[in-house]
Amino acid sequence: MFSEKDISDYYQHTRVHYNRFWKISEGKSLNYGFWEPGTKSLTEAFTNINNTIIAMSGITIENTVLDAGCGVGGASTYIANEVQCNTVGITLNEQQRKDAEQNAMAQGVETKCRFYLMNYCATTFEDQSFDLVYGLESICHAAEKEDFLREAYRLLKPGGTLLVIDYFKEENLNEPQRSLLHKWLHAWAIKDIDTVSAFCNKAAKVGFTSINKTLKTPQIRKSSWLIYFYSILGTIPSVLYGLYNRKATHFGKHHTMAGITQYRALKQNLWNYYIISAKKQ
Repeated sequence: MFSEKDISDYYQHTRVHYNRFWKISEGKSLNYGFWEPGTKSLTEAFTNINNTIIAMSGITIENTVLDAGCGVGGASTYIANEVQCNTVGITLNEQQRKDAEQNAMAQGVETKCRFYLMNYCATTFEDQSFDLVYGLESICHAAEKEDFLREAYRLLKPGGTLLVIDYFKEENLNEPQRSLLHKWLHAWAIKDIDTVSAFCNKAAKVGFTSINKTLKTPQIRKSSWLIYFYSILGTIPSVLYGLYNRKATHFGKHHTMAGITQYRALKQNLWNYYIISAKKQ
């Protein structure tokens, strides 16, 4: 339903929102983060989720990591700085690629980080290039999740790890529930999201083993509410923007609506947030 250009346009046209409300200049991240006990700020929540990737993957300085859907490179540069390993980030948006390179230089890890304009379902990397492939709230954009899983399996070395940190819909939703969910997802350039069981089954189908799921919804609820709160504040400006700006896009006009809807859908338990981990034998 959404092309590569559509997904790139979503991030381009909502860039101002993320800059203003999600503190990209500080956290360099466009995700929910993890609000663990004692977390005092959104930037700390981003750090928590980055540290979770490091801890769950067990990567070391000798490893090479692929960030599939790297955004502005916050996680990639953090991991490179903390672990001193080599990281590669790919995105569909050229401005994000440039931002990621600048962030790497700002942290002094530009020699350890590379960023490319590339589709994570069809990369140009050689087989068995990476020890870890992870997607942080990015695999949701794949029209067919199995396409990503198949490519990730190809790219991983034997014994390599896959981590997918993302939102998944609940089972057996009725039509009004699916409609509410898609109202949010389509405004974020997402065709649909899998149930966690469907995604795990697809991972097994392409050859992954040791597939585990970890529920992290409690850790993202505060961010979901913050998105809702900022979206409420932006409702009137967003309506005026849509009315008086002839160049206003679908994503620009509906971003605040989506922020409200994602919270309402979470309150109704229509989706949950998981980490899926798996191994390539």
